[in-house]
Amino acid sequence: TAVVLPAKSAGAVVAQVATATSGLLFPPVGGSINGLSANASVTIAQNKAAICYPHPNGLDWSVAVGA
Repeated sequence: TAVVLPAKSAGAVVAQVATATSGLLFPPVGGSINGLSANASVTIAQNKAAICYPHPNGLDWSVAVGA
């Protein structure tokens, strides 16, 4: 399962929960998550949640994944 975070979402907080299998979380095209390479995904383990905070530039995101 893959989810792409939206572009230009300054001020929004998005939560993504992976259930039966792990999922991939992608930034919008050209963006990054937690300072990784552009367009690189992060994996959300099964039954875990991720809280996503957009950066003011509208492309980059900070993501906190549940333990």
